[in-house]
Amino acid sequence: MKYRSTLFLLLFFLANLGAQPDRNQKFAAAGYFGVNFSQIHGDSYFGYNNTGLRFGIETQYLLDPQYFISIGIGFTQEGATPDNKEVKERGDNAPKIDINMVEIPMLFNYRLGSKQGRGKKYNYALYRSTVLQVGVKLTRLIGYRTSNRGFFGSLIRNPEFSEGNIDFQDFDFAVIAGATVPVGLKGAVFIQHNLSLRGLYGPKDVEIARENNFDVFQLRPYSLTFGGKLVLY
Repeated sequence: MKYRSTLFLLLFFLANLGAQPDRNQKFAAAGYFGVNFSQIHGDSYFGYNNTGLRFGIETQYLLDPQYFISIGIGFTQEGATPDNKEVKERGDNAPKIDINMVEIPMLFNYRLGSKQGRGKKYNYALYRSTVLQVGVKLTRLIGYRTSNRGFFGSLIRNPEFSEGNIDFQDFDFAVIAGATVPVGLKGAVFIQHNLSLRGLYGPKDVEIARENNFDVFQLRPYSLTFGGKLVLY
């Protein structure tokens, strides 16, 4: 509940500020909110079955009217959920995992519109054009929870999450690619996909576990985010 309250206050603040780009400005700010559909490579589950929230704020440094760099900080929920078929294949008992992380996304953004349309004469058409994004994000694990999905009431031991007694590492990097479609000058909708680079387990921990005959694979979260954004120029 506290996450939602903070988010609503942020969006209310941004929504009530005037927003109009200036041809010579170098900085802008934005708040974003979305829903993650996620899963984890290496756990033998498939599909974007796990849902969670993603929200935060970002600063945009305008290198040129047509492209800019954005750096943000936010909160993201990812994880893995087996579908009904996968639960049945595992004997009506499979674990679900929810991961809470702080994220720092760093993105290069390119506007598809003409640079000529950056002023009032053209109704700021450049700033109303679609933006392509690519970059990376640093994540910090702040908590995770496993729960059971299936017939039985207790969580069984599962090689993907517990065999070898490996703890999740605190920090990870992920690559991001996406697009943002403005709705006026203040609002936008976006879609982003991200994939973990390092994974949840430390590489040395995986090697040690395998040397001790544990069947352990690296777990790499990935997610697809649909969301909205409010921009302050």
